[in-house]
Amino acid sequence: RIVGGPIGTAEFAKDFVRTIVDSHRQRLLHVKSLGCVNAQVGLLLLHYCCVNRINFLQQLVPYSLASEHYDTAFEDILRTHQAIVGYTDEQLDSGSVRIRLALPHSLGGQNITNPAISGDIAGVGCFASIVSNLVRTIPGLANLGTVVGAPAPRWNMLLKQWASIMARGNDVAAVLPSIAQTLNAPFPHLQHKLLDAANNTVLNDLLAKLCPPPPAHTYQEDAALAALMRSQVGSGALSYKTM
Repeated sequence: RIVGGPIGTAEFAKDFVRTIVDSHRQRLLHVKSLGCVNAQVGLLLLHYCCVNRINFLQQLVPYSLASEHYDTAFEDILRTHQAIVGYTDEQLDSGSVRIRLALPHSLGGQNITNPAISGDIAGVGCFASIVSNLVRTIPGLANLGTVVGAPAPRWNMLLKQWASIMARGNDVAAVLPSIAQTLNAPFPHLQHKLLDAANNTVLNDLLAKLCPPPPAHTYQEDAALAALMRSQVGSGALSYKTM
């Protein structure tokens, strides 16, 4: 390991994540027990310790190398939150609840984000922040941004991440630079900007589902309402003061 991250084969890195997730599950059992006695303390430990631990793990091992273990960790955290708060299985498995929990605290959520989503954004954000400097300082990496004729597995993975982010809506696509742009200049804080844009899109979609706009009045309905109000004003039953 170097600075806490596994160095070796893909299987070694995958096993590293599995070991961390298994040990993490045991800690979550203690957090769940404590949360059933004191919900506030349990939730604080869950959000500021447990969730961040898995987020940090993704900075050491990409999601694609150990996706099943990351997904297991995500479900473990969700079920712990469920036990503390008291959601039913039906409520937790509904799309709107999981979407709301994935939003940051500033938008009324719990910051329990699907690792597949955060992994895509983290990978692209990291690449965009350093690739221009690598290309400029290391001649051997001059073709790092070439899509045609670049069959390297890591690059193919990055292309999938780029496409996944682009598919998350116009707000996210507007923030995401092109690959060519990242080769010419660094894009610091891109990960944060992408997360903000993605969260805003999710929040707007959620609000649209929970609070749909009222149906528009037809011309006939508007005309009938206007005729009724004129008749009431004319009869004296309705005055401007009472209106």
